[in-house]
Amino acid sequence: MRLFKILKSIFSSPQKNVSVPQQVATSNEFSIEKRALHEAAHGIVWYLFKDYWIVNRLTINPDGLPDKSMNGALHISANFNVKTETNIQRANEIAAIALAGMIGQNIEIILQRDMITLEIINAQHFKDILDTTGCGGDFEIVMKYLKYLSQEFKTSDYNFLKFKIMDLISIFQEHNFVQRIHKELSQLLIDEGSIDGKDLIDFLENKNFQDYIEDENLDINFFHNR
Repeated sequence: MRLFKILKSIFSSPQKNVSVPQQVATSNEFSIEKRALHEAAHGIVWYLFKDYWIVNRLTINPDGLPDKSMNGALHISANFNVKTETNIQRANEIAAIALAGMIGQNIEIILQRDMITLEIINAQHFKDILDTTGCGGDFEIVMKYLKYLSQEFKTSDYNFLKFKIMDLISIFQEHNFVQRIHKELSQLLIDEGSIDGKDLIDFLENKNFQDYIEDENLDINFFHNR
């Protein structure tokens, strides 16, 4: 019930935006290329759940963002009745979308290190392995739901977070198709700065991403299911 109330307060209107934000880092720490990789990964993972979430804008342009601490953002709104359809699955989805940015900006080392998930298992903390620069806002979103998600999956908060990150790594590390569209979407963001929801959908549909999702069960297999 507590989770229901939290989600309901956040998505109280279908028009209310939620920004999966990227916090400001210095230019030396966070290049425009890394920013684009971050936001493109948000967009790709969002597409797995597009039936429940609407993208209004995907941007690496800080102009016009609601918070000066943001370098870029994925603006989404709920496409479900928050009064009757708010549940643990929607929380699971928004947590995955939020964490995807970190995976995107770390794609270089993820592709270089085949055993990176094992490294994360053995590390004291995944932050010892992955660059989390600019991910503070993403973690804030996840932390709103983490206690309820970990209880639902009968594990600790950190273990749920760790396994969700490993699930996301697998979708980018094991699928050349996903790597290719991630690279191309990142370049589109570098070229354009921002794209709206229609442009993002058109881009991914032109790549036949939905067919690939269905063939590979990407929207099911990468979840740490019970």
